[in-house]
Amino acid sequence: MIKFSAKLRAPYSFINPYGFDYEAWQLSRGVDASGYLLGYDVQSVDRSLEAKLIEFRQEGIARAAALPGKAGQIVPALLFGESGYLNKKAWLDFQMTGTVHLLIVSGLHVSFLILLVMLIWRQFIRLEVLLFSSSHSVLMRLTPIILLGACLLYSYMAGMGVAVQRSGLMLAMAILVSFSRYHWSLFDSWLWVMWMVLVINPLVSLFVGFWFSFAAVGSLLLAHAGIIRTFRNSIISGKIELLYRPQWIVFLTLLPLLWLFQQPASLFSVLLNMLAIPLLAFVILPLS
Repeated sequence: MIKFSAKLRAPYSFINPYGFDYEAWQLSRGVDASGYLLGYDVQSVDRSLEAKLIEFRQEGIARAAALPGKAGQIVPALLFGESGYLNKKAWLDFQMTGTVHLLIVSGLHVSFLILLVMLIWRQFIRLEVLLFSSSHSVLMRLTPIILLGACLLYSYMAGMGVAVQRSGLMLAMAILVSFSRYHWSLFDSWLWVMWMVLVINPLVSLFVGFWFSFAAVGSLLLAHAGIIRTFRNSIISGKIELLYRPQWIVFLTLLPLLWLFQQPASLFSVLLNMLAIPLLAFVILPLS
């Protein structure tokens, strides 16, 4: 516990009404005031579970940042959502090429972790069946709890940003629905997750990333309704279409929002994301 005295002031924005709304950005991130310290006194050391998780996260970020070269800038952003180690030039390069979303921990990162945990847990289930020859696996019944725990833990370690909340909640709902054998459409899950994120932090609606995140996922869910039937007719063409179609859908959906919020937009980002997303999913994340 730290006792301190500080001089604070409420968030404020710039006079230009069409510029960046700094006040809304601060409020959406839970910043109620800013200021500077006048003095502090460390009274006790926090030994709670939350403090240990924060310490573990900081150690992971420090180890990732200690990697040589550009890896020390990119890996903390990829694994922990910590983009503070990226220099301004690198950040602008990612932004201009439309790949800055890869540095934000989102559904791709959380899904990869859940897949990895599922593969490892599956081996434990096989070992249990092999050793005990049980037709009713105890570990199988614990699978939803293990997957939900892994999803929650990594979401917390990644900073619990808007994209992490959205992807984590959607994965959690998908896990519960699949194991409970209850039919629920993905679009219903999308609406429920949006509602839950707004309940957690209503001011997050002031954050531009909130609208980008949910608009991109919502457009993919709407556009891919019934697409499995198309893929069954032609496996090869279906896989090729799966490579480029989502990029076009997201690009066309977010283009008005990019113009509205004065963000860069380039057709080159469609081609680049077609290459970058599979590379990130199958090469960079496993090696990280």
